[in-house]
Amino acid sequence: MPIACNATLRLNTLSVQVTASKTTAIRNVANRFGDGYAERRRDGINTRMESWQLATPPADLEQVLALEEELAALGVGRFSWAPPGEEAERWWRLEPVAWSRSYSTGDLASITFSIERAN
Repeated sequence: MPIACNATLRLNTLSVQVTASKTTAIRNVANRFGDGYAERRRDGINTRMESWQLATPPADLEQVLALEEELAALGVGRFSWAPPGEEAERWWRLEPVAWSRSYSTGDLASITFSIERAN
């Protein structure tokens, strides 16, 4: 379903398709010894890592191109965004710094990209 005509694709107000998926991992370090014994510990103070695989809803090509320009201008920087079901905005960055555009029908397109939490 295309986004509403008055809606604009922007990173800080991004609405995503229901196929968006979140991955959470705890960064850790493991020391393995010759007898099969291993020690594990958290690596650092901000060990909870979150990432999202996102796709925008189908939108007019003009809006999609504008979002691509915003992504290109962002580059390795970060942006503020509240994930679906959460009210608090947090800092995120593209990881990897890449995206892809796909066409669903006619003049409608969407962008797919991955982001990770920037603590």
